[in-house]
Amino acid sequence: MQVETVKTTGSAATTLDSVRPMIRLVVKDIAIREGIDNPNALAEKTGLPYETCRRVWNDNSKHIGLSTIEALCDALRVRPGQLFDYEYEPDKKQATKGKR
Repeated sequence: MQVETVKTTGSAATTLDSVRPMIRLVVKDIAIREGIDNPNALAEKTGLPYETCRRVWNDNSKHIGLSTIEALCDALRVRPGQLFDYEYEPDKKQATKGKR
């Protein structure tokens, strides 16, 4: 991880404004390793709806419920943290929410 250092009034200050986290699902990789070849097979193994499995398979989910995470962990024989990969993307801008 690179950290940008900025000089301010003679002293060095560290800023993490340019460093944004990225979380991605690695369900597909784990499932294939466990012999599950596609989202349909994952749906059969987990009991989850096909559309849910398709989204997590393709890393298109924005929100994942705890019951979904639990079903995936049981079927894939992993801990919850193993379903995700986390790395920094320094150039990615974080979306800001408007005032209400």
